[in-house]
Amino acid sequence: MKKPLGIKGLMAAVVTPMDPGGELRLEMVPRIVEHLAEGGIVGIYIAGSTGEGMSLTSEERRAVAEAYVEACGGRMRTVVQVGH
Repeated sequence: MKKPLGIKGLMAAVVTPMDPGGELRLEMVPRIVEHLAEGGIVGIYIAGSTGEGMSLTSEERRAVAEAYVEACGGRMRTVVQVGH
């Protein structure tokens, strides 16, 4: 029998903030997290289904994941896409 994840509520696939040249804008992550939290989101999916995750280097993907996890501060569940 599979163990349930214990997530009740909505999870959002988050964007990876970038400038027009494709450079990461990680300073925007806390504002994104605040907006989602205010809207009742209980968890986020990082570097996955929004498409840009596959265009990032491993180091960039790690930086994005770390920025979101830090900004969440334990308030939301976090799921990180790790496939490449």
